[in-house]
Amino acid sequence: MSENASNTLFRNQLTLFSFAFLALGSANADVDIDGNNLRDVWEIYYGASELEALGDEDNDGISNQRESQTGTDPFDSNSYFKLSPLSYSSDGSFTLRWFGADYQHYLLQTLQGSESWSSSEFIGANSTFETQIEPNVGPSLARVVIPDDSDSDGLSDYEERLLGFDPNDAYSAGEVGDMAQAIAMLTNGDPFTIGNASVAGQLPNQVHASRFLAQASLGADLEEINRVTEIGMSTWIDEQFDEAPGLVEPEIDQRIADALNTYQHHRSAAWWRQVMTSGDLLRQRIALALSEIYVVSDQVIFDEEGMANYYDMLLNNAFGNWRNLIKDVTLHPTMGRYLSHFQNRKADPNINRYPDENYAREIMQLFSIGLFELNQDGTQILDDLGQPIPAYDNGDITTMARVFTGLSSGGPEADTDEPWGFFFSPNDSDAPMKIWEGEHDTDEKLLLNGITLPSFEDDPERTAIDDIDDTLDMLFNHPNTPPFVSRLLIQRLVTSNPSPEYIGRVSAAFINNGNGTRGDMKAVIKAILLDNEARSDAVLADSRAGRLREPYLRWIRLVKTFNASSEDGTYNIADWNTDQSMGQKWMRSPSVFNFFKPDHAPSGSISNAGMVAPEFEILTATTSMATQNHFNGAISWGFGGFEDNASDGLHLNTDDLLDLLDEPEELVNRLDLLLACGQLSQESKDTILGSIDEMPNWFSDENRVSAVMRLVMFSPDFSIYQ
Repeated sequence: MSENASNTLFRNQLTLFSFAFLALGSANADVDIDGNNLRDVWEIYYGASELEALGDEDNDGISNQRESQTGTDPFDSNSYFKLSPLSYSSDGSFTLRWFGADYQHYLLQTLQGSESWSSSEFIGANSTFETQIEPNVGPSLARVVIPDDSDSDGLSDYEERLLGFDPNDAYSAGEVGDMAQAIAMLTNGDPFTIGNASVAGQLPNQVHASRFLAQASLGADLEEINRVTEIGMSTWIDEQFDEAPGLVEPEIDQRIADALNTYQHHRSAAWWRQVMTSGDLLRQRIALALSEIYVVSDQVIFDEEGMANYYDMLLNNAFGNWRNLIKDVTLHPTMGRYLSHFQNRKADPNINRYPDENYAREIMQLFSIGLFELNQDGTQILDDLGQPIPAYDNGDITTMARVFTGLSSGGPEADTDEPWGFFFSPNDSDAPMKIWEGEHDTDEKLLLNGITLPSFEDDPERTAIDDIDDTLDMLFNHPNTPPFVSRLLIQRLVTSNPSPEYIGRVSAAFINNGNGTRGDMKAVIKAILLDNEARSDAVLADSRAGRLREPYLRWIRLVKTFNASSEDGTYNIADWNTDQSMGQKWMRSPSVFNFFKPDHAPSGSISNAGMVAPEFEILTATTSMATQNHFNGAISWGFGGFEDNASDGLHLNTDDLLDLLDEPEELVNRLDLLLACGQLSQESKDTILGSIDEMPNWFSDENRVSAVMRLVMFSPDFSIYQ
């Protein structure tokens, strides 16, 4: 060997570094429904469901958690991810060896001299890889990388290959997306294939079913919980998609037809009847969430038929397409009156009249794109100075206001050919507003993203509805809309602080349901409810997970879970001024900003951690005490309606609980399941059980049960949902 060759080899050996590297992204890329820090797909493939994360069954020095992440066999001491010692040749080349687990994806990456990294791809098959690196003058680096989530759908490449998915396509498993499909397969109990083995998913237990229904419904009794344990979450959602909507307006229309007085409490009673008796549990939950985003309020609108029709419109759009939803919201006369684009006229500078800007502002700020430019994962796009970039400015609002001019009463009797009809057409609360072309601004309009609406002079065939449709299309296709809407819905259904990855996955479902359709609400709903961050028990230990249950939702859950009923079969629940006592009441928000803002962060530990907690905005010493008093009265004595009739008072059905009085632990566990979704801490359980022993002898069985119910509902474990 020449001296130069010897020096080159010596130099390479001195400067050569080689290492194994696990390129893990977000921990949320590991589907782990039982929260034991082991990938569920890996557990099923190796029959490792009984293992502990920190254990080492094969004594190879590698923890089960690490083997789960790398896809190696926890029962085989020769199966682990580690580079073998390098072997060198006299010409300066060297050999790398590592074990390749079944279905695992590896990238061998080398860097020689000043060149960029080069990669070679390998797919494991329970065998050892051996590859030779050619010599090169200059320092050399080599590494083996396990990529984590190539298509950013929340599933690792390894999990996708085991399930037969394409790790480079987030919708390779169907229109619901790979993440939702994986959760469905793992929790529906139906047979499917992992690797080369036919397996069956694990149906949810009662606790998992209760947690799921707390997100997907307004309340569920034991029968509904058991129903989910029998059919699985995905099948339950599919069944709910087929349920007919439980509409509120028909009952109001009947009262009007019967010439009966119709007030807010009658509409509330009609809504409660649907909540308590209709089968559309998921649709009612989504509609209530939408009512807190696309807000109208009977603090301003005193039209019971219009308010009922607006809510029914949300019900009908809950499983439809967002583009249709935003148009129906825009043209609804109740929204028109609430945000004042009803009878909004084009400008007349001679009399200092200009279009009202209220709806133009809120459709952007609150209903579609938000204040700042967003990435698909909901994070803000920053300028060169690190500041957020406004999504629109005052000029955009002024231009948008010109779009929403010329709208007034709809319905068959509204005559758009008569100028006087703009102001004097009969009020029709359940018909979309109509356009009076003579009151619409027909000049050119420059919208966001450089989109221009031509003047009617340049496009004689153009109409006012074309302006509105083109504007709504612009908002629909704006890159902000998917993450903005997705975050709001996740907050209402699952958690106040969803990770960017979670928002990104739901945004992806909004952008494309797998069949090229944008805005499919069914795809968005499944992406929210069948996500690892919604389903995994790991969130129970995550300080950023969960949310404060809205007080009104706690109230509905109590009434619905225990199937409250009255002697005469009515649901005349007057709500006892809950907008004052709880800070909330159905469709009675104090402003278009809802009862609380999505970015509200209470001062202290929550804001210091950079988190938000919207529902805490209405949690005060007064509402906290009044809410508990409200629950206490309902549990102890029932709750009345508004008619002068004792038979319309409602009472909770607690017969099943009375049967458990002789088994206090079973009683507490049942209430834990029904109300707290199995999240009562042992400390809370011990406190409640201790209180049962100390109850006076003169307490009746009903007194004892109601006391235990109150203690469960007073616990923080019930108020905070994870």
